[in-house]
Amino acid sequence: MNTIASTLLGLCQMIMAPVSSGGGCLINDAFTNWSGIWTAASANASAVSIAHVDSRMYVYSHSGLFSDSMPFAAGMSWQWAMDMTQDWAISARWHVNPSTPTLGEAGVAFVLMLEGNPDTMYMHRAWTVRAGTYNNYQVPNSEQKFLSSEYWINGAGTIYDSVGSRPDEFTMYIWWDAASNTIRANTVLYLESGAFTRNLAGLSSQQQAWIGFGGFVKGPWVAAFSNDMWIDDICLIEGNTVGGLVGACCLGETCAQLPQAACQGTFRGFNVDCDDCLCLPEPACAGDVNGDMLVNVTDLDLFLQAWGSTLCLYDVDDTGLVGMQDLITLLMNWGPC
Repeated sequence: MNTIASTLLGLCQMIMAPVSSGGGCLINDAFTNWSGIWTAASANASAVSIAHVDSRMYVYSHSGLFSDSMPFAAGMSWQWAMDMTQDWAISARWHVNPSTPTLGEAGVAFVLMLEGNPDTMYMHRAWTVRAGTYNNYQVPNSEQKFLSSEYWINGAGTIYDSVGSRPDEFTMYIWWDAASNTIRANTVLYLESGAFTRNLAGLSSQQQAWIGFGGFVKGPWVAAFSNDMWIDDICLIEGNTVGGLVGACCLGETCAQLPQAACQGTFRGFNVDCDDCLCLPEPACAGDVNGDMLVNVTDLDLFLQAWGSTLCLYDVDDTGLVGMQDLITLLMNWGPC
């Protein structure tokens, strides 16, 4: 794995506070836990790339000459995706202040990819929201700072909505309403007025979507840049994730479906569902499943009823399955705690 990819792998860590809409983060880019959360992806790494520097994800270019295509680079979710059957919300701090292109545009972006290749950034079915700077020296007064959203089909993006102004630094909130199949983005969480809004019904039958943050360039004369555009404070405010590395994560008495690498509570096992877990305080001793400070026949009876299941309360060794090792642990702790 290359240096860029390895540095991006730990963009997120779990924080211990219970999560509610608008407060706290299920996943947060505290940049202190380097683990497998994101992977570096690029449609044209020789044109635009990303790197982790000084606790931020920077977008940078290697040269100042590009084609009319739109090279994308992003930190994409690695072996996990958002559960599109449920509501979710995510935010990030964006800094967008590139050198003004002579002819073309450059900026940062959020990517929601329902179908495609998250390694090559090929977007078969996707939606993006972007913030950039555009200029055409052949057209007087064409320079503008813009916000826009795009609808992508088979690698081709169509601008759905655009605003020709933006600050150089701001927080962008993106949220999904599963009941109406609607994605929105705004600088105020859950504010629909003035939000970029797109109904994705019919776009894809997939019930999950990769997400990513990164940048883009387009046009023949875009000045090279290295420290002018970055993304920070990525926060999954609410929602659940799905994927091979996802399972139930207990944060005190709160449970969320998250990648193991993002769980700084108690990870209850891959593919374990929160519905199977009672996220209660740890018992005084392993095997005391009913919390009466005693491991006895009552605990054994409850344990045997859960044999072979993924019920977290009886999974003493946190392997994701109630089995022989859990039974041995219970018997070794027989008696008062």
